[in-house]
Amino acid sequence: MGIADLVPGVSGGTVAFALGIHPDLLRALKTLKLSAIKHPKSVAWFLLSAILCGVLTSLALGSHLIYYLLNQPVYQSLLRALFLGLIVGSILYCIKKVGSWSFTRALSLVFGVLIALSISVFNLKFTETNSYSVPMQLDLQSTSSNGFINYDDQSKQLTDVSLSHVKALLKDGYIEPNTWIYNQQFEKYVQVESCMDFATNQYFDFKLILCGALAICAMLLPGISGSQVMQMFGSYELIIEAITLWTKQLSTGSFINPSFWVLFNVGLGILLGIATFSRFFIFLYRKYYYATLSLLVGFMFGSLPTLWPFWSLSYRVHMSQSGARLVLERLNPLLPNVLTPQTWLVFLMISLGISILLLLERIEAKKQDIDLVA
Repeated sequence: MGIADLVPGVSGGTVAFALGIHPDLLRALKTLKLSAIKHPKSVAWFLLSAILCGVLTSLALGSHLIYYLLNQPVYQSLLRALFLGLIVGSILYCIKKVGSWSFTRALSLVFGVLIALSISVFNLKFTETNSYSVPMQLDLQSTSSNGFINYDDQSKQLTDVSLSHVKALLKDGYIEPNTWIYNQQFEKYVQVESCMDFATNQYFDFKLILCGALAICAMLLPGISGSQVMQMFGSYELIIEAITLWTKQLSTGSFINPSFWVLFNVGLGILLGIATFSRFFIFLYRKYYYATLSLLVGFMFGSLPTLWPFWSLSYRVHMSQSGARLVLERLNPLLPNVLTPQTWLVFLMISLGISILLLLERIEAKKQDIDLVA
Protein backbone atom coordinates (compact mmCIF):
# COMPACT_ATOMS: atom_id res chain seq x y z
CA MET A 1 0.00 0.00 0.00
CA GLY A 2 2.88 2.37 0.77
CA ILE A 3 4.47 1.82 -2.64
CA ALA A 4 1.09 2.36 -4.28
CA ASP A 5 0.44 5.55 -2.34
CA LEU A 6 3.75 6.98 -3.56
CA VAL A 7 2.53 6.81 -7.15
CA PRO A 8 -0.31 9.00 -8.48
CA GLY A 9 -2.84 6.68 -10.12
CA VAL A 10 -2.43 3.56 -8.00
CA SER A 11 -4.66 3.62 -4.94
CA GLY A 12 -3.55 2.04 -1.71
CA GLY A 13 -7.22 1.14 -1.31
CA THR A 14 -7.10 -0.80 -4.58
CA VAL A 15 -4.09 -2.79 -3.37
CA ALA A 16 -5.82 -3.45 -0.04
CA PHE A 17 -8.89 -4.61 -1.96
CA ALA A 18 -6.82 -6.94 -4.14
CA LEU A 19 -5.08 -8.38 -1.07
CA GLY A 20 -8.39 -8.95 0.69
CA ILE A 21 -7.78 -6.68 3.70
CA HIS A 22 -9.88 -3.69 2.59
CA PRO A 23 -13.07 -4.61 4.55
CA ASP A 24 -10.99 -5.19 7.71
CA LEU A 25 -9.20 -1.87 7.19
CA LEU A 26 -12.45 0.10 6.92
CA ARG A 27 -13.91 -1.76 9.90
CA ALA A 28 -10.80 -1.00 11.98
CA LEU A 29 -10.95 2.72 11.14
CA LYS A 30 -14.65 2.87 11.90
CA THR A 31 -14.24 1.31 15.35
CA LEU A 32 -10.94 3.03 16.21
CA LYS A 33 -11.11 5.41 19.16
CA LEU A 34 -8.53 7.11 21.37
CA SER A 35 -9.26 4.51 24.03
CA ALA A 36 -7.86 1.88 21.63
CA ILE A 37 -4.35 3.19 22.39
CA LYS A 38 -4.78 1.83 25.92
CA HIS A 39 -5.51 -1.60 24.43
CA PRO A 40 -2.70 -2.21 21.93
CA LYS A 41 -3.64 -5.87 21.61
CA SER A 42 -6.99 -5.03 20.02
CA VAL A 43 -7.49 -6.24 16.44
CA ALA A 44 -8.03 -2.69 15.09
CA TRP A 45 -4.88 -1.35 16.75
CA PHE A 46 -2.76 -4.29 15.58
CA LEU A 47 -3.98 -4.08 11.97
CA LEU A 48 -3.55 -0.32 11.65
CA SER A 49 -0.13 -0.39 13.34
CA ALA A 50 1.11 -3.08 10.95
CA ILE A 51 -0.19 -1.22 7.88
CA LEU A 52 1.22 2.08 9.14
CA CYS A 53 4.70 0.58 9.64
CA GLY A 54 4.66 -0.86 6.14
CA VAL A 55 3.44 2.38 4.56
CA LEU A 56 6.00 4.56 6.38
CA THR A 57 8.85 2.22 5.43
CA SER A 58 7.83 2.29 1.76
CA LEU A 59 7.49 6.08 1.78
CA ALA A 60 10.91 6.58 3.36
CA LEU A 61 12.68 4.24 0.92
CA GLY A 62 10.75 4.87 -2.29
CA SER A 63 10.68 8.67 -2.06
CA HIS A 64 14.44 8.89 -2.71
CA LEU A 65 14.11 7.17 -6.08
CA ILE A 66 11.08 9.20 -7.16
CA TYR A 67 12.72 12.47 -6.05
CA TYR A 68 15.80 11.64 -8.14
CA LEU A 69 13.74 10.78 -11.22
CA LEU A 70 11.61 13.94 -10.94
CA ASN A 71 14.76 16.08 -11.09
CA GLN A 72 16.17 14.48 -14.25
CA PRO A 73 14.92 16.01 -17.55
CA VAL A 74 14.61 12.67 -19.38
CA TYR A 75 13.38 10.49 -16.54
CA GLN A 76 10.78 12.96 -15.22
CA SER A 77 8.78 12.83 -18.47
CA LEU A 78 8.86 9.02 -18.43
CA LEU A 79 7.79 8.98 -14.78
CA ARG A 80 4.89 11.35 -15.46
CA ALA A 81 3.92 9.22 -18.45
CA LEU A 82 3.80 6.16 -16.19
CA PHE A 83 1.65 8.11 -13.70
CA LEU A 84 -0.62 9.23 -16.55
CA GLY A 85 -1.07 5.64 -17.70
CA LEU A 86 -1.84 4.50 -14.17
CA ILE A 87 -4.57 7.12 -13.83
CA VAL A 88 -6.05 6.25 -17.23
CA GLY A 89 -6.06 2.62 -16.08
CA SER A 90 -7.73 3.67 -12.82
CA ILE A 91 -10.43 5.49 -14.82
CA LEU A 92 -11.12 2.35 -16.87
CA TYR A 93 -11.13 0.30 -13.66
CA CYS A 94 -13.71 2.53 -11.99
CA ILE A 95 -15.89 3.01 -15.08
CA LYS A 96 -16.35 -0.76 -15.27
CA LYS A 97 -17.48 -0.78 -11.65
CA VAL A 98 -19.97 2.05 -12.22
CA GLY A 99 -21.69 0.03 -14.95
CA SER A 100 -24.73 1.84 -16.36
CA TRP A 101 -24.73 5.66 -16.16
CA SER A 102 -27.74 7.44 -14.69
CA PHE A 103 -28.25 11.22 -14.48
CA THR A 104 -27.07 11.24 -10.85
CA ARG A 105 -23.89 9.35 -11.66
CA ALA A 106 -23.14 11.58 -14.65
CA LEU A 107 -23.73 14.68 -12.51
CA SER A 108 -21.35 13.32 -9.86
CA LEU A 109 -18.70 12.75 -12.54
CA VAL A 110 -19.04 16.32 -13.90
CA PHE A 111 -18.88 17.70 -10.35
CA GLY A 112 -15.70 15.72 -9.71
CA VAL A 113 -14.10 16.99 -12.93
CA LEU A 114 -14.88 20.61 -12.00
CA ILE A 115 -13.46 20.21 -8.48
CA ALA A 116 -10.26 18.58 -9.76
CA LEU A 117 -9.77 21.19 -12.49
CA SER A 118 -10.31 24.04 -10.03
CA ILE A 119 -7.58 22.58 -7.83
CA SER A 120 -5.08 21.37 -10.42
CA VAL A 121 -5.35 23.72 -13.41
CA PHE A 122 -6.20 26.93 -11.58
CA ASN A 123 -4.10 25.70 -8.63
CA LEU A 124 -5.82 27.41 -5.74
CA LYS A 125 -3.05 29.13 -3.80
CA PHE A 126 -2.79 29.75 -0.10
CA THR A 127 0.69 31.21 -0.34
CA GLU A 128 2.19 34.60 0.42
CA THR A 129 1.89 37.45 -2.09
CA ASN A 130 5.13 39.17 -1.06
CA SER A 131 8.33 38.00 -2.73
CA TYR A 132 11.87 39.32 -2.53
CA SER A 133 15.16 39.39 -4.40
CA VAL A 134 17.97 38.42 -2.04
CA PRO A 135 21.68 39.05 -2.80
CA MET A 136 23.49 35.71 -2.51
CA GLN A 137 26.78 34.35 -3.79
CA LEU A 138 26.11 30.83 -5.07
CA ASP A 139 28.59 28.59 -6.84
CA LEU A 140 26.36 26.68 -9.23
CA GLN A 141 27.10 24.80 -12.41
CA SER A 142 24.18 25.09 -14.80
CA THR A 143 22.81 21.81 -16.08
CA SER A 144 20.09 23.61 -18.01
CA SER A 145 20.53 25.38 -21.32
CA ASN A 146 18.05 28.01 -20.14
CA GLY A 147 19.91 28.70 -16.90
CA PHE A 148 17.91 29.06 -13.69
CA ILE A 149 14.40 30.43 -13.19
CA ASN A 150 15.10 32.29 -9.97
CA TYR A 151 18.83 33.02 -9.87
CA ASP A 152 20.73 35.64 -11.86
CA ASP A 153 24.40 34.70 -11.91
CA GLN A 154 25.49 38.16 -13.14
CA SER A 155 23.81 40.22 -10.41
CA LYS A 156 24.07 37.37 -7.85
CA GLN A 157 20.39 37.73 -6.94
CA LEU A 158 18.06 34.98 -5.77
CA THR A 159 14.56 36.06 -6.86
CA ASP A 160 10.99 35.06 -5.93
CA VAL A 161 11.90 34.36 -2.31
CA SER A 162 8.91 34.30 0.03
CA LEU A 163 9.03 36.09 3.39
CA SER A 164 9.00 32.81 5.31
CA HIS A 165 11.99 31.65 3.24
CA VAL A 166 13.77 34.95 3.95
CA LYS A 167 13.28 34.18 7.63
CA ALA A 168 14.71 30.67 7.10
CA LEU A 169 17.74 32.06 5.22
CA LEU A 170 18.37 34.46 8.11
CA LYS A 171 18.07 31.68 10.67
CA ASP A 172 20.48 29.44 8.73
CA GLY A 173 23.07 32.22 8.37
CA TYR A 174 22.87 32.80 4.62
CA ILE A 175 22.02 36.49 5.12
CA GLU A 176 22.40 39.04 7.95
CA PRO A 177 19.71 41.16 9.69
CA ASN A 178 21.10 44.30 8.00
CA THR A 179 21.12 42.76 4.48
CA TRP A 180 19.18 44.84 1.95
CA ILE A 181 16.62 42.84 -0.03
CA TYR A 182 14.31 43.98 -2.82
CA ASN A 183 10.52 43.77 -2.37
CA GLN A 184 9.27 42.76 -5.83
CA GLN A 185 5.66 43.70 -5.10
CA PHE A 186 6.29 47.27 -3.88
CA GLU A 187 9.50 47.71 -5.92
CA LYS A 188 11.69 49.01 -3.10
CA TYR A 189 14.66 47.90 -1.00
CA VAL A 190 14.21 47.03 2.67
CA GLN A 191 16.45 45.57 5.34
CA VAL A 192 15.78 42.01 6.45
CA GLU A 193 15.22 42.98 10.10
CA SER A 194 12.55 45.55 9.15
CA CYS A 195 10.25 42.93 7.62
CA MET A 196 10.70 40.10 10.12
CA ASP A 197 7.79 41.29 12.26
CA PHE A 198 5.50 40.68 9.31
CA ALA A 199 6.81 37.21 8.54
CA THR A 200 3.99 34.73 8.27
CA ASN A 201 3.83 31.66 10.44
CA GLN A 202 5.99 29.03 8.75
CA TYR A 203 4.92 26.24 11.06
CA PHE A 204 1.33 25.78 9.89
CA ASP A 205 0.28 25.56 6.25
CA PHE A 206 -3.47 25.26 5.66
CA LYS A 207 -2.97 23.99 2.11
CA LEU A 208 -0.75 21.09 3.25
CA ILE A 209 -3.10 20.24 6.14
CA LEU A 210 -6.10 20.08 3.77
CA CYS A 211 -4.03 18.14 1.25
CA GLY A 212 -3.07 15.54 3.88
CA ALA A 213 -6.67 15.21 5.12
CA LEU A 214 -8.07 14.59 1.64
CA ALA A 215 -5.14 12.38 0.61
CA ILE A 216 -5.67 9.91 3.46
CA CYS A 217 -9.35 9.64 2.52
CA ALA A 218 -8.37 8.89 -1.08
CA MET A 219 -5.85 6.27 0.07
CA LEU A 220 -8.65 4.35 1.78
CA LEU A 221 -10.92 4.16 -1.27
CA PRO A 222 -10.28 1.88 -4.27
CA GLY A 223 -9.81 3.88 -7.46
CA ILE A 224 -8.17 7.17 -6.50
CA SER A 225 -4.66 7.66 -5.16
CA GLY A 226 -3.62 9.86 -2.24
CA SER A 227 -0.61 10.96 -4.29
CA GLN A 228 -3.04 11.94 -7.02
CA VAL A 229 -4.76 14.32 -4.59
CA MET A 230 -1.35 15.79 -3.72
CA GLN A 231 -0.65 16.15 -7.46
CA MET A 232 -3.93 18.05 -7.92
CA PHE A 233 -2.96 20.43 -5.11
CA GLY A 234 0.47 20.95 -6.67
CA SER A 235 2.13 19.60 -3.50
CA TYR A 236 3.32 16.17 -4.66
CA GLU A 237 6.90 17.17 -5.54
CA LEU A 238 7.18 19.26 -2.36
CA ILE A 239 6.11 16.37 -0.13
CA ILE A 240 8.35 13.83 -1.91
CA GLU A 241 11.26 16.26 -1.52
CA ALA A 242 10.45 16.77 2.18
CA ILE A 243 10.40 13.01 2.87
CA THR A 244 13.71 12.57 1.01
CA LEU A 245 15.53 15.43 2.72
CA TRP A 246 14.16 14.76 6.21
CA THR A 247 15.22 11.09 6.16
CA LYS A 248 18.68 12.18 4.95
CA GLN A 249 18.99 14.87 7.63
CA LEU A 250 18.00 12.41 10.35
CA SER A 251 21.36 10.69 9.81
CA THR A 252 23.12 13.98 10.70
CA GLY A 253 21.07 14.43 13.87
CA SER A 254 18.88 17.21 12.43
CA PHE A 255 15.28 16.45 13.41
CA ILE A 256 13.56 19.87 13.37
CA ASN A 257 14.13 21.54 9.99
CA PRO A 258 12.03 22.98 7.12
CA SER A 259 11.36 19.50 5.74
CA PHE A 260 10.04 18.43 9.14
CA TRP A 261 7.45 21.22 9.13
CA VAL A 262 6.19 20.19 5.69
CA LEU A 263 5.69 16.62 6.90
CA PHE A 264 4.26 17.88 10.22
CA ASN A 265 1.49 19.75 8.38
CA VAL A 266 0.74 16.81 6.10
CA GLY A 267 0.72 14.46 9.11
CA LEU A 268 -1.61 16.82 10.97
CA GLY A 269 -3.95 16.73 7.99
CA ILE A 270 -3.78 12.92 7.89
CA LEU A 271 -4.79 12.71 11.56
CA LEU A 272 -7.60 15.19 10.91
CA GLY A 273 -8.71 13.18 7.89
CA ILE A 274 -8.76 9.90 9.82
CA ALA A 275 -10.67 11.47 12.71
CA THR A 276 -13.29 13.27 10.59
CA PHE A 277 -13.30 13.07 6.81
CA SER A 278 -12.46 9.38 6.46
CA ARG A 279 -15.60 8.25 8.28
CA PHE A 280 -17.69 10.59 6.15
CA PHE A 281 -16.12 9.29 2.93
CA ILE A 282 -16.55 5.69 4.06
CA PHE A 283 -20.22 6.42 4.80
CA LEU A 284 -20.69 7.88 1.32
CA TYR A 285 -18.80 5.00 -0.27
CA ARG A 286 -21.05 2.43 1.40
CA LYS A 287 -24.36 4.31 1.25
CA TYR A 288 -24.01 5.92 -2.20
CA TYR A 289 -21.48 3.61 -3.80
CA TYR A 290 -22.05 4.37 -7.49
CA ALA A 291 -22.44 8.13 -7.08
CA THR A 292 -19.24 8.26 -4.98
CA LEU A 293 -17.40 6.11 -7.52
CA SER A 294 -18.56 8.43 -10.31
CA LEU A 295 -17.25 11.38 -8.31
CA LEU A 296 -13.85 9.65 -8.01
CA VAL A 297 -13.81 9.07 -11.79
CA GLY A 298 -14.43 12.81 -12.22
CA PHE A 299 -11.52 13.58 -9.90
CA MET A 300 -9.25 11.41 -12.02
CA PHE A 301 -10.39 12.94 -15.32
CA GLY A 302 -9.83 16.44 -13.93
CA SER A 303 -6.33 15.61 -12.69
CA LEU A 304 -5.03 14.35 -16.05
CA PRO A 305 -3.69 17.78 -17.22
CA THR A 306 -1.28 17.91 -14.25
CA LEU A 307 0.45 14.75 -15.52
CA TRP A 308 0.99 15.81 -19.14
CA PRO A 309 4.54 14.50 -19.80
CA PHE A 310 5.72 17.04 -22.41
CA TRP A 311 6.94 20.35 -20.95
CA SER A 312 9.64 22.95 -21.39
CA LEU A 313 11.90 22.66 -18.34
CA SER A 314 14.32 24.72 -16.32
CA TYR A 315 15.96 24.54 -12.90
CA ARG A 316 14.97 26.50 -9.81
CA VAL A 317 17.49 27.18 -7.06
CA HIS A 318 16.07 25.97 -3.76
CA MET A 319 17.78 26.91 -0.50
CA SER A 320 17.70 24.76 2.62
CA GLN A 321 19.81 23.91 5.65
CA SER A 322 21.84 21.55 3.48
CA GLY A 323 22.70 24.37 1.03
CA ALA A 324 21.59 25.16 -2.51
CA ARG A 325 19.83 22.50 -4.57
CA LEU A 326 18.58 22.52 -8.15
CA VAL A 327 14.94 21.50 -8.54
CA LEU A 328 13.61 20.82 -12.02
CA GLU A 329 10.48 22.84 -12.73
CA ARG A 330 7.95 22.70 -15.56
CA LEU A 331 7.35 25.93 -17.47
CA ASN A 332 4.98 25.45 -20.44
CA PRO A 333 3.22 22.40 -21.93
CA LEU A 334 4.44 21.24 -25.34
CA LEU A 335 3.06 19.11 -28.15
CA PRO A 336 4.95 15.81 -28.58
CA ASN A 337 7.36 15.34 -31.46
CA VAL A 338 6.49 11.87 -32.79
CA LEU A 339 9.84 11.62 -34.60
CA THR A 340 11.94 11.40 -31.41
CA PRO A 341 12.69 8.16 -29.48
CA GLN A 342 11.83 9.99 -26.23
CA THR A 343 8.22 10.45 -27.38
CA TRP A 344 7.84 6.76 -28.16
CA LEU A 345 9.30 5.88 -24.77
CA VAL A 346 6.69 8.16 -23.17
CA PHE A 347 3.90 6.35 -25.04
CA LEU A 348 5.40 3.03 -23.94
CA MET A 349 5.34 4.14 -20.28
CA ILE A 350 1.71 5.24 -20.62
CA SER A 351 0.84 1.78 -21.97
CA LEU A 352 2.78 0.17 -19.12
CA GLY A 353 0.83 2.19 -16.55
CA ILE A 354 -2.50 1.13 -18.06
CA SER A 355 -1.35 -2.51 -18.13
CA ILE A 356 -0.39 -2.45 -14.44
CA LEU A 357 -3.88 -1.29 -13.45
CA LEU A 358 -5.54 -3.88 -15.69
CA LEU A 359 -3.37 -6.53 -14.02
CA LEU A 360 -4.44 -5.33 -10.57
CA GLU A 361 -8.05 -5.49 -11.75
CA ARG A 362 -7.63 -9.13 -12.80
CA ILE A 363 -6.02 -9.99 -9.44
CA GLU A 364 -8.93 -8.35 -7.63
CA ALA A 365 -11.46 -10.21 -9.80
CA LYS A 366 -9.78 -13.54 -9.02
CA LYS A 367 -9.80 -12.68 -5.33
CA GLN A 368 -13.54 -11.99 -5.45
CA ASP A 369 -14.15 -15.28 -7.30
CA ILE A 370 -12.23 -17.20 -4.62
CA ASP A 371 -14.22 -15.44 -1.88
CA LEU A 372 -17.51 -16.36 -3.60
CA VAL A 373 -16.50 -20.01 -3.90
CA ALA A 374 -15.38 -20.08 -0.26
